[in-house]
Amino acid sequence: MIRNWKIAQFLSFVVVATMALYPVAPSYAVSEDDLEEEIQEKSLELKNLDAQIQQTQTRIDGLQGQARTLNNAISNINNQIDQVNYGIRSSEVNIEKLALELESLGYKLEDVDAEIEIKQAALSEILRKVQQSDSEGFLEVLLKHETLADSVFEIQSLSDLQDNLNVSVAQLASLQVALAENIDQTGVKKGDLEDENVTLKSRKVILADQQDEKDSLLKETKNQEVVYQQKLDELEKIKAEVAEEINRIEEELRGQVNQSALPSARKGVLEVPVQGVLTQGYGRTSYALYAYKSKWHNGIDIGAPNGTPIVAAEDGVVAFVANQDTVLTNGIAYCRGGAYGKVLVVKHDNNLATLYAHTSLILVSQGDRVKRGELIAYVGQSGWATGPHTHFSVFDASTFTLKQSRVCGPMPVGGDLNPLNYMDV
Repeated sequence: MIRNWKIAQFLSFVVVATMALYPVAPSYAVSEDDLEEEIQEKSLELKNLDAQIQQTQTRIDGLQGQARTLNNAISNINNQIDQVNYGIRSSEVNIEKLALELESLGYKLEDVDAEIEIKQAALSEILRKVQQSDSEGFLEVLLKHETLADSVFEIQSLSDLQDNLNVSVAQLASLQVALAENIDQTGVKKGDLEDENVTLKSRKVILADQQDEKDSLLKETKNQEVVYQQKLDELEKIKAEVAEEINRIEEELRGQVNQSALPSARKGVLEVPVQGVLTQGYGRTSYALYAYKSKWHNGIDIGAPNGTPIVAAEDGVVAFVANQDTVLTNGIAYCRGGAYGKVLVVKHDNNLATLYAHTSLILVSQGDRVKRGELIAYVGQSGWATGPHTHFSVFDASTFTLKQSRVCGPMPVGGDLNPLNYMDV
């Protein structure tokens, strides 16, 4: 019984210390039931907004199968503008929902706190009785009563106290776990809220960029189809040259891959960088055989709406960041729409390197240290991309390097590996 008493004292101390470190939120004017109702309303609004985002995605996908005309190009940008606007509203609603969920967790913390106070009071009373009984031995209990029945009754009462003590200690420990879980959930929600605020601001930047792209396209083409088609012809030559440069270098680097220094192929080595749909696999895909002179796709494509968050696949250091759409040759952006667009590369601690291309906005800089799952960029359609998606390549980090492209400035290349060997899309 002495041991249980010490355990109970320790648990009581832990609970009090925890409550001091994590004070419970004050009472709220809105009831817990009202909060849950508001949360459900926000969830429904988010679901409706997601449906609208998917509808715009369907329209964007439909345009990819149509003739490449100036009118369709403008329609594509308009759909992306609509999509980002829905994304902005989605972020606003999600921020409101997360705030309500944090408030709801405050209620739960108060409930657990109240239960802990009740259990502490009950435990204190049991401990008081146990301490009193500890001063008497078994023989003394038998001798102090006139009848054996009275002695047996008191011994049974002491046994019941022991059982109650065990139950109370277990209940207090269970409440302590519930308290810790609620505190953890609060921390997660706060982190989600911070990320969503960043996403809201970022989507507003992406929206402005989309509007600028539309204005630039109309200005450059003078809103004339014939001028647009001339630019398309020039772009096709640039894309072909850049693709040939990349393939020639990476074909050689693939032969330098050191498999013994790399993690074994298994799911979970890398986190999937974006929530979306696998639209093209790795290697000699049917699309690569049709559309690429090299017949080779050095990564995978994950289709997702414009402005969808992209996260780091693993811990590492940002090794390269660039916007190839703005690389100038003789004062002209020769590479615009011809390569990776807004692209970054992360070299990881496990000897792999990952490339994220066609983004709409990059949040990190070269030299930054990133963690697995950390928000680093957003899905877009920069560079050579027929629709919003993330091109994701995996390299042997020891082979990763930058090569100067004739028309596109520094080009990230490496001995590429199949990303699907390391993650489950």
